[in-house]
Amino acid sequence: MSLEYAITSRQKIDRLSEANAVVALRDTTRRAEHRLVDSTSYGTKHKERLVAVGEFATTIAHEVRNPLSTIAMVLDYLNTLGQMEQAQVRLELAASEVQRLERLLDEILAFAKPQQLRRQTLDLNDLIEETLGNLQDLTSGAQREISYAGPQRPAVVEGDRDKLKQVLINLLTNAHQATLPGEEIAVQMITTGIDGVRIEVVNPGTIADNILARITDPFFTTKPQGSGLGLAIVKCIVEAHAGELSIRSDKKRGVVASVSLSTTISA
Repeated sequence: MSLEYAITSRQKIDRLSEANAVVALRDTTRRAEHRLVDSTSYGTKHKERLVAVGEFATTIAHEVRNPLSTIAMVLDYLNTLGQMEQAQVRLELAASEVQRLERLLDEILAFAKPQQLRRQTLDLNDLIEETLGNLQDLTSGAQREISYAGPQRPAVVEGDRDKLKQVLINLLTNAHQATLPGEEIAVQMITTGIDGVRIEVVNPGTIADNILARITDPFFTTKPQGSGLGLAIVKCIVEAHAGELSIRSDKKRGVVASVSLSTTISA
């Protein structure tokens, strides 16, 4: 009897354990499903909010451009009349502020309108070297070095040359502004698989997690004179090329901005 009782009790314990395991698994699955739904809902609402912001900003940009153009013409006219020194200084300040607002309007419209790509076959190696050559005066005058390491073979993509160059200039300018004199900015291009490439722009330093989470959001900036649209536009351009923009902060490497793109068959 005792042996039979022990076996029966053991079977009951096993069945109870299985039941508890099933309940725990179902509970875990439900929580995971809730988190997925919450995450998807947040992502959808976030995208909808960004679209609404873009549409509103476009409307404001068009409304502001016309009176701003009138102000610019009046300032140009006053500049031809000749002013006292103090008045001339104020006139030049007003003109520079008009130019700054015009650049902001251009950025708002560039962000809000769909990206129209003029695709052509190009080698990213050549594009990077050309861009670095154009920025040489910027870095050498500020005592900052840029190193570049690319693959041995061409990295050929079908893309918009001017817009991809705009992406590189923006990422390099951000890295330059975050780098101290004497420090180095590293640019690397790494092949990923048989039909992918990743461009990395690395600069010393770190970015706080709360800033990193919003760094590509439109109108989010930590710069006193920043519009908060530079990286948002970069993201739009990269995604229009079916690519991916990633920015991460690594204690060992620094701040790493990566652009992943698909390549065509390399020569």
